[in-house]
Amino acid sequence: MPIDWQSETCATCIGPGTVQVESPRQEDVECLIKLLNTIGSQLDENRQEASRQRMRIYFDRIHQLSRSPKLERRVQYALLVRPTP
Repeated sequence: MPIDWQSETCATCIGPGTVQVESPRQEDVECLIKLLNTIGSQLDENRQEASRQRMRIYFDRIHQLSRSPKLERRVQYALLVRPTP
């Protein structure tokens, strides 16, 4: 069953304001990575246009985070690598 990107829980855990792109906290980014590794495939199953738009925003933020000099290299790399099932 796909997870709804619009849900308050997803918005709270993944949405803007959770991890600041300008000054990310290492712990917050690591939690985000673990969360997306756990439920990412279910999030990807939702094909509604609103969900796709929100996904694009989240992936743009992840890309920005992966370039942050304030994060350790291993965390930057973990943001870019898709986990093996």
